[in-house]
Formats: sequence, C-alpha cells, structure tokens
Amino acid sequence: MPACRHFSHNYSSRRVAAEWNKYNMTDLSIGEAQISDLDEICEIENLSFSTPWSKDDLKSTLENDSAAIYCARSEGKICGYMILYGTLFDCDIAKIAVCPDKRRQGIGRALMEYCFDVCAGNDLDTVFLEVRESNTAAISLYTSLGFEQINTRKDYYKAPEEDAVMMRKVLN
Repeated sequence: MPACRHFSHNYSSRRVAAEWNKYNMTDLSIGEAQISDLDEICEIENLSFSTPWSKDDLKSTLENDSAAIYCARSEGKICGYMILYGTLFDCDIAKIAVCPDKRRQGIGRALMEYCFDVCAGNDLDTVFLEVRESNTAAISLYTSLGFEQINTRKDYYKAPEEDAVMMRKVLN
C-alpha cells in the first residue's frame, strides 16, 4: 500500500470563490473541519447516506493525518462537507455530501473545485472517487468536472445493494 501524506492546508482558492459567486452565494466559505463541527456533519451524513458513518468514525477521520474533512458554510451553518484521503500522488474522495435543501445550488461543485486546489497545494496529481450507479446527478457533476469512469465495483454499496462507478480525474 502506498505511503500516506499529511495534508497541507496553506493555500488560497480564488477559483472556488469565483465558482460560488456565479451562484450568488457570496457568503459561502470552505475550510477545514473542527471537532466542534462534527454534530452538523453527522446530521448531513445521516440525511445523505443509507449507511452513514458514526460520529466516532468521523472524529477518527478528523484526527487521521492522511485524511482531511472540509466544510462548506453558508449563513453560519455547515451546508456540505467532503472527506479526502491522500497517498503520495493521489487523492481519494471518500465522502461528499450537501444538505438536501441546499442541493443543486453549486455547493457540491464548489467543494469539488476546492478539492482540486487542495490537491494542487499538496502536489497530488490524480483524484479518485466512487459513486452509486443510480446517482446520476452526481455522475453528471463529476463528468462535467473532467472525471472519467474507469471501472465498476460490483455490489460495492449496501442498503440497498448497488454497484459503484469508479471515477478518476487527472489534474494538470
């Protein structure tokens, strides 16, 4: 297994700011999650996934040097988050979720663009993710951001059982 990488969080993201300004969301900010954010993250997690991670799982992830959790905030509340794992050269998006009432407003896209900036700031050249085969909205978003389908994992998801579409984006 490749060695893991500690994420550096020292960079700016003008491209992301331009992205959410396009959606008239000038109050949207994205930053590293803190322990105090876990309750809000858990709420979104439980609304978004049929087999959600527990608060302890999320806390362990937050404390893992090879992982990072980033939150999107609007009007003082967390409205989305993503979990990234890094190796020497690659990034895996383990989770990305947006509050149901905030979906289709550009928050997921802004989180993805932020992910690309995190990767660039950490010299990671490829981003991987898995998505439920039935999640056509997410697949459409990922494709529009330059991801390509590379494989399928049979029966990867449970409750309900479903294949995962594996996707990859090579960063420039």
